[in-house]
Amino acid sequence: ARQLVLDKYKFLGAVIGKALYEGVLVDAPFAQFFLGCCVGQLPEFNDLPTLDEDLYNGLVALKNYVVTQPGDEDEIYKVFGLDFTLTVRLRDGQRKTVLLVPQGDQIKVTAQNRLQYLDLIAQYKLDKQIAAPVRAFVAGLHTVIPETWMRLLFASPLELSRLLCGDSGAIDVRDWQRNTMYEGAFHAQGRMHPMVREFWDIVETELTEPQRQRLCRFATSCERPPLLGFAELNPRFCISGNNADDADSRLPSASTCVNLLKLPVYSSRQIMRDKLVTAIESNAGFDLS
Repeated sequence: ARQLVLDKYKFLGAVIGKALYEGVLVDAPFAQFFLGCCVGQLPEFNDLPTLDEDLYNGLVALKNYVVTQPGDEDEIYKVFGLDFTLTVRLRDGQRKTVLLVPQGDQIKVTAQNRLQYLDLIAQYKLDKQIAAPVRAFVAGLHTVIPETWMRLLFASPLELSRLLCGDSGAIDVRDWQRNTMYEGAFHAQGRMHPMVREFWDIVETELTEPQRQRLCRFATSCERPPLLGFAELNPRFCISGNNADDADSRLPSASTCVNLLKLPVYSSRQIMRDKLVTAIESNAGFDLS
């Protein structure tokens, strides 16, 4: 059963590698330390907040604690009550005590050894505890993109994140508009169609940035545009107009596999805005129509 789980992680790594190789954006905000493993970087203490921010803040408090009794070597132990062990929760809900060093349960955390304790905690949480699934995932990734290429192409996890998941900055609506094609009822007039002009004006002036991101996700499956803008989206973003008689009762829908937004030709701007917001805020999947 364990090997089957690891095989799934390896397969997932290959899928992500294929997406990266083909330039397909993935709506999966991986932790920075994990992406660092993908580019051959070893995790360190400062990567811990991307896994467990509460644990990191607690350890920073330990690191920055000012000793008030310099002659009392056990002051930190008296305040924090820590030794060189870590309690972890197993899959079955049981708790297990892990020794960070041999006989760690007999070694108190003091002002002299607290930095060593911090490094050992980070090493265990970011490496040892999840080593097997991470190695399996990275092995799958490297079946598509060799490790040497990953090291050569990406100097930091942030670069990999931006290429894989898109640009995290504000969406450039003008760029989005310039790189949009039109089909159906909008094909003849394109961006000059009255309903298309109303649509882009709503997107630019009435939607909030989170709503623009949700619209992007609704139509393309990813809330971020490609790193170099919508011109890099493949296939190109397209809006298809539908002149159905009951258009005002329909919601916009999408075919995310081809980056296609299907927009009924509504009778008014207000109806279009209300229907658009309803669609992107519904968090629905293929059941929305």
